[in-house]
Amino acid sequence: MNNFWIYLLKSGLALWLFYGIYWLFLRKETFFSLNRYMLLGSVVFSFILPFIHFENLLTINSEQPVALFFIGFNDDITKINSYYAGDNASVNLKMIWSVVIFVIYLSGIIFLGSRMAYQAIRLFRMRQENELMNKDGLKLFFLKDDITPFSFFNKIYINKSNQSDEELEKIIIHEKTHVKNMHFIDLMLVGISGIMQWFNPVIWFYERSIREIHEYEADREVLKCYKDRGKYQALLVNQITGIEIFRLANGFSKSITKKRMIMMTKIKSSKISYLKVLSVLPVILILVFAFSKPQIISESSALNFQNQVSGTVVDDQSDQPLSGAAVVIEGTTQGTMTDKSGRYLIETSGNEQILVFSYVGYETQRIKSDQKEINVRMKRKLYEIPEGKSTKITDERSENIDEDLFFLVEEMPVFQGRTAEAFREYLQDNLIYPEEAREKKITGKVYVQMIVNSKGEVTNVKVVRGVHSLLDKEAVRVVESSPLWEPAKQNGKAVAIAFTFPIDFKLSEE
Repeated sequence: MNNFWIYLLKSGLALWLFYGIYWLFLRKETFFSLNRYMLLGSVVFSFILPFIHFENLLTINSEQPVALFFIGFNDDITKINSYYAGDNASVNLKMIWSVVIFVIYLSGIIFLGSRMAYQAIRLFRMRQENELMNKDGLKLFFLKDDITPFSFFNKIYINKSNQSDEELEKIIIHEKTHVKNMHFIDLMLVGISGIMQWFNPVIWFYERSIREIHEYEADREVLKCYKDRGKYQALLVNQITGIEIFRLANGFSKSITKKRMIMMTKIKSSKISYLKVLSVLPVILILVFAFSKPQIISESSALNFQNQVSGTVVDDQSDQPLSGAAVVIEGTTQGTMTDKSGRYLIETSGNEQILVFSYVGYETQRIKSDQKEINVRMKRKLYEIPEGKSTKITDERSENIDEDLFFLVEEMPVFQGRTAEAFREYLQDNLIYPEEAREKKITGKVYVQMIVNSKGEVTNVKVVRGVHSLLDKEAVRVVESSPLWEPAKQNGKAVAIAFTFPIDFKLSEE
């Protein structure tokens, strides 16, 4: 559900930015068709863009490792809470609000959808009850009621009472333009978009502007045949009192505004004015960059690459994406990590290289990089721990490490024969919220860096981003008390690896 709300927010933001360009630079110009397509394209692009996955490649100096490097852990690896009876109530309140918001949103969709369906039914009945005449491939319905002339699909609906032949001809030319240019498609597109984004006022701005452009185009066609603008404007005013039947139809006197009258006499925009449309390009670039996902590669791996390999890494049993899985080119330290969706992108120098996929608690896989897309299903490792055998805990810590240190390896370290979840559970079971910090209501995330050396010992534990000395000391204490790990491996050899992760100290509300 969160992804759906994020999608609506992204598409809504794009709609606002594109409409801002139209309102600032294009709304007063007379190239109506171009403006029309620009607005329609903006609506379509805004709804499609959030679905497109862009990856933004960033290069870092390989000699300076990233300060916060996560391996196999989610951002909220562990949350240490002070539990009170109010915890469940807080969770339930959030769930209730989520349901309330969804019900409100769904109610808006149902209301607008029902209104559109009702108007469509009313239009269908009107066709059955009124006189029909075919003219120039069009179907004209002559209405009995005092209704504003309008068109929908290839049908024109006119109230011919108290209309002269010349006035009827002008109305028909006007509505015929709507039919010929298929303006009903624009209104259907914006109408459906309006149902999806009914809470966003900008979608109604789009509808109003597109309707105005439709009328500008139709007015121009009428004035090509009848040069007397005064008579035509008087005819428009006489139709104002008519009743609107169908919101998605093009009404003859819809949007009778001062702007529309001005457009009839406005001098045609110069050719240089067409360049204003290019102002939409920076908006597209901003949105593409804002919605892209950064993919970090080392400086050395950015050189001499010929092929791109991408794909997803998932759990073989549950099909759930594995976030933070390591993808390494065998025999090198060049690699990447999977994102929250389990996706990765890596550059290789040829089809003969081997990609090594590893994740804490899963069997390492080696696959030849001879395809553009490689999707991997990782199987969990199974371990047998002899009954009664204890795990050695060491208190010896070395402040300096005298072996090669890796930040990305082929095989990740394993904690007690299990996944990273086991280490999270260990922290939850052994971390003690400092009483003084509880009394002072000190909370926050402490980012701890540690090294698991080639012997599986946890060393060089330090805080890289602290909150308060009380919380920092407790975070270091519990990590330093960690039992032995199964060390990481590179080229089949046990190696030391460093990684950073957060511990979230959080007090529940009483």
